Amino acid sequence: MSTDVETATTDEPRAAQPARRASDCYALIQVQCWKAEDGKLFESRSSAEFHQKSLDDAKAANEMLDRGESVGAALQAVQYPGEIDPVLYRVTKQTKLVISHWQCQDTPGYQPVRFERGLSLWVGGHAGAWSGPYSSSVSIRDLARYAKDERTDFGA
Repeated sequence: MSTDVETATTDEPRAAQPARRASDCYALIQVQCWKAEDGKLFESRSSAEFHQKSLDDAKAANEMLDRGESVGAALQAVQYPGEIDPVLYRVTKQTKLVISHWQCQDTPGYQPVRFERGLSLWVGGHAGAWSGPYSSSVSIRDLARYAKDERTDFGA
């Protein structure tokens, strides 16, 4: 297979080339997509609706938490599909949890902050972690496990 390239040189001016248009290089197609409230785009309507419902559920659950209602009540109100552990009906934003692998001391110091999309819970606080305050998303199952710790402070 030859890879020779022919090169022509001439003293004559080169003929003007027409300007290239984008359509000369690419086939343009119109794409329809769906956009959720948070700006995320989806190819299918069902995916967009599923995502939007998870945003709406988190928003409704957060409104309940802000009013002082329990995690369990919020999950029940948005028809959480999994089993709701009874201890979650005692957990509010005021509850202080011990999350041993996040902290260096045994005092409760982490509190539920907000529901995330998909109904995981953002938990944060400070209970002696060497790096200072810490927060992260935890699953509902893990939140129930942390709440069952005998050192949990459910408040008054």
